[in-house]
Amino acid sequence: MLKITFFTFGTLIVAIFMFVMAVLLLRIQKRAISTNFLAATYLLIGCHALAFVMASVLVHPLGAYHRWMVLLVVPSLICMTQFFFYYPNPRSTVLARRLFVIQMFMWILFCGFYIFRTAGVSPVFDPAEQSWVFRVPDANKALGILLLVYVLALMVAGIWRASRREPGAIHAWMFLGLFLLLVLPPVVANGLSRAGIISRSTFLSIYIFFMVPGAFSLLVLYINTTSDRTRFIGRIVAVCLGSFLLLFYWAALIQLPLLERSYDQLNIQKAFQAIHAGTEPEGFSLERRPSVDTHSIPEATAEIPVQKDSADFKEALGLSQQELRSSGLEAENFRFLRMDSAGSPAYFSYVIGDPSSGVEHEANFPYSSYRDFMNDAIGRYVVVLLLAIAVILVGFRFFFKGALWNPLQSLLSGIRKVNEGDLSIRIPFRVYDEIGFLTETFNQMVSSIQEARSQLANHAETLEIEVDRRTQELQKMLEQQQGDYYLTSLLLKPFGRANFRNDSVGIEFFTRQKKEFTFKNQSYEIGGDLSMADRISIDGRPFTAFVNADAMGKSIQGAGGAIVLGSVFGAILQRGQTQETAQIYNTPERWLRAAYKELSRVFEMFNGNMLITAILGLVDETSGTVYLVNADHPFPAVLRKNRASFLRMRDVQGRLGMPPDQGHKFIVHTFKLQAGDAMFLGSDGKDDLELEPANEGIRSINEDDKVFLRQIEKHRGDLQSIYHGLREVGSITDDLSLVKIEFYPVHINGRSPSKPEVSVQTI
Repeated sequence: MLKITFFTFGTLIVAIFMFVMAVLLLRIQKRAISTNFLAATYLLIGCHALAFVMASVLVHPLGAYHRWMVLLVVPSLICMTQFFFYYPNPRSTVLARRLFVIQMFMWILFCGFYIFRTAGVSPVFDPAEQSWVFRVPDANKALGILLLVYVLALMVAGIWRASRREPGAIHAWMFLGLFLLLVLPPVVANGLSRAGIISRSTFLSIYIFFMVPGAFSLLVLYINTTSDRTRFIGRIVAVCLGSFLLLFYWAALIQLPLLERSYDQLNIQKAFQAIHAGTEPEGFSLERRPSVDTHSIPEATAEIPVQKDSADFKEALGLSQQELRSSGLEAENFRFLRMDSAGSPAYFSYVIGDPSSGVEHEANFPYSSYRDFMNDAIGRYVVVLLLAIAVILVGFRFFFKGALWNPLQSLLSGIRKVNEGDLSIRIPFRVYDEIGFLTETFNQMVSSIQEARSQLANHAETLEIEVDRRTQELQKMLEQQQGDYYLTSLLLKPFGRANFRNDSVGIEFFTRQKKEFTFKNQSYEIGGDLSMADRISIDGRPFTAFVNADAMGKSIQGAGGAIVLGSVFGAILQRGQTQETAQIYNTPERWLRAAYKELSRVFEMFNGNMLITAILGLVDETSGTVYLVNADHPFPAVLRKNRASFLRMRDVQGRLGMPPDQGHKFIVHTFKLQAGDAMFLGSDGKDDLELEPANEGIRSINEDDKVFLRQIEKHRGDLQSIYHGLREVGSITDDLSLVKIEFYPVHINGRSPSKPEVSVQTI
């Protein structure tokens, strides 16, 4: 016999909601492992709720076997625990698998124990739960303990995952809280009911009350945090269904308990009318007996008191206080359940006492009438529930089909075609709402992509021709540029004379400009380094004049400065070879001063756009004395007895082209070359070497000026070898010029000093 009760209605809501959520999650394509465990949790809790539905509907001893199905609540806790090992991403999966095996093994063992313990026990009817159960307190308490242990494991796993400092930790805390809201109150209430502290009806009320809100909140959190590709319509249906079931259950929770009161009021009114009229009742029996203590019904009379009636009972009678006093109905009244000899529920009995007459009446109503009454009343709610669920699950798809579903599907279809390469797609839309705006924007975007793709295809077709044309233009420009380089190098070439040597002085030059180019299949180079030397006469004495200079800039800019410098210095050398100039500048110091000032005045006309660093010098061919003026150029070096050292100059002049400082004294440094000595001049290209980078992407420039000295010593002053040695240290990054000056005295008298010494003369 199948009859619906209030517990049927509540647990049916839980079961339906859980099953729908499980199906929704299992339909997700390529879902995460955590989603599988969440879906399994919903499915198992749904089966657990379905067990209570079967127990409350089936009015037969076979209904007691729903307890076996109740055991499925334990795997749901296992799935909740596993959820935290895989959300938001897998962690400690080996531990998760081992824990899963251990928990499942313990559950299987307990299932065997529980089934064995209940298989030989006769079911009994529980009036509070209105269902058949097994009276096995020890097994039920063991189940409660097992549930608490598994809930503790769930809490530990949730706290462990939520306390990790990783993205999504706050969501793990929220999932833990909702899982506990879902299972902890029912588990605690189950333990209290097994201990006899609360009734099973109270447990079922707590179970239903927390399951629906907890499952709904869990669903909302999952929908808003999952990375799975859930379907939009599925989210709408899930939220709508959850909202409806939640509100519908709470509304029913207010209304349905009134049915119990209505049933009692109706039966008491029938019993009172039969007592008052003194007629035989229809549909129930009425007995009279001497009044007894109605506070304690004998065990032979009643199994378990279910409900006491007080004010409601009086209201049901509809009598005044005087009528109540005259009829003797002010005494307490009880409703209790009578069992038949087989232990099945037979009657609901109401005891109505009459202290004035010393008679009490017992009205017995068949238990089946109670189930019929509740079945008829609650059945209407179940019908509404099922219809509403059908409308939400099926009707919502048609309701949103035109306004939401079809436009979204059209938009998604268009996106898929665009991804496949079809740019001719245009999506029509009827309503200019948010989706209509997205559709229009999509159409405009596709049109723009199609137009750009067409232009790109057209450009690709003419790309080869365009590349050839641009290449020819660049080649023409390059040839023109290289022609300019070549003509400039021709102007610079006369100044870079070959090595100079006479009887007393020998000078070697080595120059490598940074910019190299090819013109008419010949290789050339161009830059701003310049070295020159020639013989002049000062006051009748022969001198060799030399310069080593570095013009600002590289390539053609530096070459322009070198050409100007070479032209002016060449003119100065030409004048220095005449008798008149030799008499005007009758000392080496004056000649150097005049040459420096003339060169600087020429470059001052460039207003700072062309500056020159240089060393101007004279070598007395008779004595070997060297006179030097340093215009912010690297210090010279001297090789003596295979040891190289710098000639440290205490004061230097400003660069050629800088405005003169009136307060600055003109300094000429003198140094005496000995037999076997060699003086080396060089631009800063010898020091600016790019070393192998210690870290990728970081440029490293040499800062050790003694690298030049070590190369001089290693290669015994050979300029070619020194150049190659510098290249072994690092890459040359600038124009490089080297000058080597040697003195060959005709007569060597006395002993040469071991270390070069520099003297200073101020003019």
